[in-house]
Formats: sequence, structure tokens, C-alpha cells
Amino acid sequence: MIDQNMQQISGAHPSLAGTEYGRSFLNRLGKPIYDTLKVLALNRNRQRAYADALMLREWAGLKIEATAVDYYFRQEKGLDNQAPPFATNYVLYTTVWLMEHHLGTGVELGLFPGHHDLSVAFWYWDFLLS
Repeated sequence: MIDQNMQQISGAHPSLAGTEYGRSFLNRLGKPIYDTLKVLALNRNRQRAYADALMLREWAGLKIEATAVDYYFRQEKGLDNQAPPFATNYVLYTTVWLMEHHLGTGVELGLFPGHHDLSVAFWYWDFLLS
């Protein structure tokens, strides 16, 4: 299921999941994805707290592992450095989505009281989406 999601989002090559390091990475992704889905079932205030304290740090750590997976995949398949980094793109996509959700939840909860604070929040939101 995670492999199919990665293929849809980042266009990952199907043979990536067939490699030992690919399977290991997909197994490693299981807990962060489960935790992300579990956090989304909480109320908005708790979502923000958990995303800030746990989720963003965990996904940031996964980026390093994803970079290694992409490197080994390129080496094994004989691809040059111009080949897209499938695993890294998937982790970055999910991390940016979490950051956007975190910021959007803050706006919905009214945590940016002044016009200046709100304009900075919307500027950052625009920055994340660009």
C-alpha cells in the first residue's frame, strides 16, 4: 500500500520496492505514516501539538534515509544523477504537506491574532505551496 502511494505521488519505479534497501525503507515508513494518520484523527489543537513535537522531526529524519535509498537505487540500476529521487520526493512531499497542514490549523484556530502575524502566515503558506 505504501509502495503504491509512493508510485502515485512521486512516480517511483516499481522495482524500487523489490530491492532489499527499498523494502527496508518501506518498512521504516510504516510507523510514521501510521502516526500521521493517527494524528489526523485528533482534534485540531492536538494535531498541531503532535505535528510540531513529533511528526515534523520524524519526517525530517526520514529524508536522510530516503536520500540513501535513492543513491543505492541509482547505483544498482546504473542511472545517472539526473534520474528523479523517488523516495526523497515522497518524503519531501509528505513533509511539506504536514507543514502546510500545521500552518493551516494555526490559522483556523486563530493563533495569529494581528494583521501582520496573519500576513506572515499567509506569506509562509504561499512559500510552502510554491
